[in-house]
Amino acid sequence: MLELVRRAKYMLMVPVALYLVLFAAGYIAGRYRVCQAAELRNSYIVRLSSTLEYKVPGYGTLLERYKSFHDARRNALVFGRDYRGLWLLIFTNNFFITNAMTVIRAVFVMPALLNIYCAFFQGVVLAQAPSSAFIWLSLALEFGGYLITIGATVSGLFWIVFADRHGFQSRKNGARNALALFVFLLAISGCMIAVGSSLETLLIKTAFGSLGR
Repeated sequence: MLELVRRAKYMLMVPVALYLVLFAAGYIAGRYRVCQAAELRNSYIVRLSSTLEYKVPGYGTLLERYKSFHDARRNALVFGRDYRGLWLLIFTNNFFITNAMTVIRAVFVMPALLNIYCAFFQGVVLAQAPSSAFIWLSLALEFGGYLITIGATVSGLFWIVFADRHGFQSRKNGARNALALFVFLLAISGCMIAVGSSLETLLIKTAFGSLGR
């Protein structure tokens, strides 16, 4: 398995590097007030990235129904102070729903670039909003998990389409190895997102606990 990871290292490193560079640029821009988070939030690219899947007929309708369920369920769990249920909801949403959307975007490559571009926006937001070590660590774990998923998906596509260039005997062999790598990295992504979701739940619990006192 480590050999497969070694083969995929550049595909895994590129999304992470792009994200970090754009996030750092956004953080610096936000810190020095070169741009404002409120303005970027209404920009065309950020709005497109947040609504892209909803524009797909059928698929968008399912997502809207899920979002309505998710938001109502989240509010009920928060106000009911059911933090175990809240963690499960956050983890399920982040690992299954967001990761599935990440895979779909990565398959088409170009939509995945919207995710990376939005790293600039996230950098601006964090520079101009109150934050803590918990918030930074939660974001690092959750978005790190998503970036691993992107890298695994893109690697798999290249191994299947350009099997011979990556040292595989056939596309079938490339697909078999791509699937093995994807499952392995998805497990790592899941562990990272699980810890990130725990921190996110703790942040919400702390915030609502302070409001209740």
